[in-house]
Amino acid sequence: MLYLRTFIIYIFFTGCLGIQGQKTGHEGKIMPSFKLLLLDSINYLNTNDIPKGKPVILFYLSPHCPYCKAQLTEIIEQIQNLKNINIYVFSTTGLDEMRKIYVQYRLDKYKNIKAGVDHTYFFWKYFKVSGVPYIAIYDKDKKLIEAYLGNISVKHIKKVAES
Repeated sequence: MLYLRTFIIYIFFTGCLGIQGQKTGHEGKIMPSFKLLLLDSINYLNTNDIPKGKPVILFYLSPHCPYCKAQLTEIIEQIQNLKNINIYVFSTTGLDEMRKIYVQYRLDKYKNIKAGVDHTYFFWKYFKVSGVPYIAIYDKDKKLIEAYLGNISVKHIKKVAES
């Protein structure tokens, strides 16, 4: 019983320490160039073409992941707080799966959200992603601020992106 209480206290206090970003070794570096196949299955978006001037979120997800869906739901519910941030939602799964996400979450309604597929697994390899959701936050000059594995609050996303 003593061990259980100690464990619960430990969890409580570590949870109060704040959200920690993943150490990627890419902090402060310019966003790498890679292509996302857009959902029309013809056009690509190259990350080099993402304009500077606004923070950028690269949101890597799995369409079947409940945590990814929860993160996307929170982003959409609080999109007004992220209106000055460009958001790129993508996966390495097939186009059909990402199209379902696009339709289900009505991503077409949001001017600052684009969706696609990283069919070359570039992002996954570059960040050595070990799970989803995975969010990389870049500043207005397209330099990596921090990356996160797991769900993070929109409030925290905004704070980091606008710092």
